[in-house]
Amino acid sequence: MTGFRSLFILFLIIPLSHFGQMELKWNKQLPNDIQWQEVTALGNLIVSSSDALMGIDTDTGEVNWSIRSLSNLGRQSYEELPNSPFFTITTDRTLHLIDQFSGKE
Repeated sequence: MTGFRSLFILFLIIPLSHFGQMELKWNKQLPNDIQWQEVTALGNLIVSSSDALMGIDTDTGEVNWSIRSLSNLGRQSYEELPNSPFFTITTDRTLHLIDQFSGKE
């Protein structure tokens, strides 16, 4: 029984050891404070800063698009639309439907 328990623990520890070996893919310094960030179901990084709403490429860290008129947003203003490349931003009484790949409304 002790051998089985040791083997069981070993099978639990070996896969978990790979999680600790992640390497930094990229690092991006943004000019202003980040309010919040969200990775969409399609793998896009949406970032709200005090300067703009941005779409950042998760592979390279490059800013794909930026909407300066949508700055300083609270996290509650963002909602991803399931099974769709779009998300919504609600400001005051305006609903913005935005393509997460291009940033176009």
